[in-house]
Amino acid sequence: MKESINLLPQTPKGGTPLFQVPDKTHPLIIGAIIILEVVFLILLILRGSLDRDRTFLKNSLEQKRSLLAQTSDVEGAIRELQNKLTIIKEFRQDRLSFLEAIKYVPTLIPQDVILVNISLRRDLLQIVAKTSSGISFAKMVENVTRSAKFSDLTLTGSILDDINKLYTFNIEARVEEGIFK
Repeated sequence: MKESINLLPQTPKGGTPLFQVPDKTHPLIIGAIIILEVVFLILLILRGSLDRDRTFLKNSLEQKRSLLAQTSDVEGAIRELQNKLTIIKEFRQDRLSFLEAIKYVPTLIPQDVILVNISLRRDLLQIVAKTSSGISFAKMVENVTRSAKFSDLTLTGSILDDINKLYTFNIEARVEEGIFK
C-alpha cells in the first residue's frame, strides 16, 4: 500500500485554490484584519505626530537654551556695569568730599601758614604746610583739634629749613564719618 501525500490543497467546488469561496469564519478574520490595519494606521499617524512634536520641542528647547545663555551674558554685563557705576559713584562722592575739605581746611589755617599738600582718604586727612612762626603752627594745631570734623590729630613729620627759616610739618587727623559727604 502506497500512500500519497498531497502538498497542494484540493480544489473545492466553485473555484481555484487562489480564489476560494470563503467559509463562515473568513468574515471574522477579515474584520479583525481590517480593525488591526486601522489601529496600525492610527498608531502610524500618532507616531508621526509625536515625532513632529518631539522635533518641535527639541528646537524650542535649543532656542530657549540659547536665549538663557544670552540672558546670563546680559545679566553678567549688567552686574559688571552696576559694579562700575558703584565705583564711579564712590569716586564722585570722594571727589565731592575732597572739594568740601579743600574749602573747609583753609578756614582753620592762620594767614602766615602756606599749604603745600592736602590729601583726603575716606577717614584720614593729611596736611603738609609751611610756616615761619611756631605760634602760627600752634594756632593751626589748636584750630584742627577744636574742629568737630576731625579727631586724633597726629604730627607725622617736621623739618626746619635753616636757609629759608621755614618750618615744614605734616599733620594727620581722623575725619569723622560722613562729615564731608
